[in-house]
Amino acid sequence: HLARVTPGQPMAAIRLLLAAFLHHSAARVASHSALGFRPRVPIMHSSVRTQPNQQPHLTLKHLRCMPGRASDTGRIPGSRSQMRFAVAEPTLHPKTSEKRVDDLLKLIERGREACDLPPAAPLTNLSLINIGENNLNGEIKSAVRLLEGARIYKAPVLMNKSALYDLNGPWRLIYSDAGEITRLYKLPAKVRPTSVYQRINIPRFTFENHAFLKGGPMGSLGGSIRVVSEFKPAPREAVNNIGKENVDGDRIDVNFLAVILSIKRLLFLPTPLRRVVKPRSSQRVQSRPGSGPSLDTTYLDGNVRVGRGGDGSVFVLVKDLHDPDGPLAESRVARLRPENKVYDPTKGSLITQATKQGAIQSFRPVEVTNENPNKAAKSGRLTRVWRWLRGRREKKSLKKLEDLGPVWGLFQKSCISNLRNALAENQRESILENIRLLAQYNPSLTPAKDKQLEGRWRQLFHSQPTGVFGGLIDGKPGVHTIEISKDEGSEWKMNGSIRVPGNTLNPGGLTAGYDAYLKTVGDENLILRIPSVNYQVFSAPVFLRSKRTGEREEQSLSIDYLDQQLLLTRGENGSLVVFTREESDADVSQSASPVV
Repeated sequence: HLARVTPGQPMAAIRLLLAAFLHHSAARVASHSALGFRPRVPIMHSSVRTQPNQQPHLTLKHLRCMPGRASDTGRIPGSRSQMRFAVAEPTLHPKTSEKRVDDLLKLIERGREACDLPPAAPLTNLSLINIGENNLNGEIKSAVRLLEGARIYKAPVLMNKSALYDLNGPWRLIYSDAGEITRLYKLPAKVRPTSVYQRINIPRFTFENHAFLKGGPMGSLGGSIRVVSEFKPAPREAVNNIGKENVDGDRIDVNFLAVILSIKRLLFLPTPLRRVVKPRSSQRVQSRPGSGPSLDTTYLDGNVRVGRGGDGSVFVLVKDLHDPDGPLAESRVARLRPENKVYDPTKGSLITQATKQGAIQSFRPVEVTNENPNKAAKSGRLTRVWRWLRGRREKKSLKKLEDLGPVWGLFQKSCISNLRNALAENQRESILENIRLLAQYNPSLTPAKDKQLEGRWRQLFHSQPTGVFGGLIDGKPGVHTIEISKDEGSEWKMNGSIRVPGNTLNPGGLTAGYDAYLKTVGDENLILRIPSVNYQVFSAPVFLRSKRTGEREEQSLSIDYLDQQLLLTRGENGSLVVFTREESDADVSQSASPVV
């Protein structure tokens, strides 16, 4: 890391040497062509000191350099010298952060063993206090403060592309002293948390706190508490409940949408009971900016995150991709928002999702019958008036979130770039991970009805290549292209062709063509129907038979991601397919085979 240095003498060469020392730790400096000198003996000794109420400074001793050309100006004399410079932002060595992370995790693990907690249950300060481990609790809090001083990403974190990539995804809570976590250990019937996850969706600006519970006699009771929230970056001048100002710009304001209580097992019997509670606190008017719920990200890397709530409570989390339950779909989150709002990342604002089934059913007009036409006509007029009033209220309540638009752009480009790099290097695990990330951030609200679906697409990846859409004949990958066009009603027409390399029976290869139909079912789902597949070697058409019913092949598909250049689909058997838009009509034989 290069530190910003204010030199005591106006010499650019000294500044460059100092920066190189901080980055290479006394390695040779390659500045001969630019400055006209080269170090004979690099830096022999240096020291960094910090005094109270003073700016940190760095002292270089025993520096020897060879003079450059005679025409140069500002040369360094070839003699020993001692110089002192002020360091604006000293950067800790990466090993310092790693050591402090290891120390904190060891202390938390020691506390978990002392409290005899389940493997994934979070440790709390009350758990340690109840067993008399007050000193260990103090050591953990001291280790947290030390780790917060060794942050890797510079503020603000919310505008750093790499930091956003690390921040996104599922996190598991391992330690907290917040009241909402300690209260989970005070539930009746000996119900205790087995794990607490936090799923952050950066492009949608939502996150979920999901606590899994278990208890009762012999563990006969099981359920969960899911808190769904949305967030936005807090203004710099905001002050939280403990009077701390948002200096670094790493604070987010939290708006709780709903609390979902679920009982999945009662007396060892599955009981899918579920209740949604919308808190009233989100509807209150705040007395001052920043007085509502907030969260500061004080430390972040790819595996560990430390945050502080608006009341100063501590949260220590670790990245855990083995999430027992995934996040809610965007359509379900949209129903929890007031007046059915959804965030559109392309517009950077909250918009009304009028296509939701719940909204359509609640305002369905009453049909006029011969029995009571006057009553039906009156109900229809009331429905139209209510629709008009609701529309006016929705237009007034739309709130622009233009400051969140750039964050979505940074994260979207990062995910797509990582996916394409993984495809180029044939890294299957990385491909599946980036597909999982992009599947949560579909920029199209109704991909199954979006006009962007039209056009020519070429397959880049298939998770199950032995099927028709991955490869044919011994599972060899082939070049698979599809062309989608709009058909009548809610159907799409798809023409596909697959070119497969040769094998023992057919050295010249095989070309298969097929016509398929896609029927729209909802906003994200399609029904794929393939009447027949035509092989070029065998002139007669071959019908695909379903393994279960004997009928022609028909399966459901869901579009996980759709934009101008990328298409991600998921089959009913869990198969994942990645397509890229085929701009030119070049011969598909020159295209690269998909990754399998």
